[in-house]
Amino acid sequence: MNQFVTAADVRTFGNITGTSGRYSDGSIGSNVLAAQGFIERESHRLFAKSSGEKTFTTEGRAQLSVPDLRSANSVTWDGAALTANESYWFIPDAKQTGVYVSLQLRTFRREGKWYYSNPEWWDRGLDWARGDLGSEPNDLVIDAEWGWDPLPYDVLHAVKVLAVWYIKRADAVLANAVQGPDGAILDYSQLPPEVADVIRTYRRGTQAVGV
Repeated sequence: MNQFVTAADVRTFGNITGTSGRYSDGSIGSNVLAAQGFIERESHRLFAKSSGEKTFTTEGRAQLSVPDLRSANSVTWDGAALTANESYWFIPDAKQTGVYVSLQLRTFRREGKWYYSNPEWWDRGLDWARGDLGSEPNDLVIDAEWGWDPLPYDVLHAVKVLAVWYIKRADAVLANAVQGPDGAILDYSQLPPEVADVIRTYRRGTQAVGV
């Protein structure tokens, strides 16, 4: 995984002048990777750029959550290739940033009649795709470009903040706190608010299922 920010960025933000030990490029770089991995995991997002196939299980859902997707090369459902904006639709994130966070495979149920969910239900042979029948495991394959380009500024800032927090917290690893020369107590038991705010802002929740 590529670093979102450099060791120099972290030193500048944290007013750090040292370049050895815990302040070396290697040590700070490790903290940066840990920070961005933590933010991605806790927010259920995929900020880092990547490309290739990802496999999902639809469970018969009309719409399912997918990680941050920029553009799709192909979408295959149960071995059949689908067509964009005809047999599948990508749903953008709430901020309309250019990434998509869910995939819809049909319209939602209408009056309990499954064939109303697509105007070409019979012509396309979709009668096998009733949501109440569930699905086979790993029935959906998406080949796409994933992640954000460019990365959001608030995410980059949160990575720097958390990387500095990891550096400073090393002195408090046994007690979650450090006493400064003036007697003040520095509490490292909680995540920095900038990090918590980014996780809360970008957290991706569960999409509608079984409707």
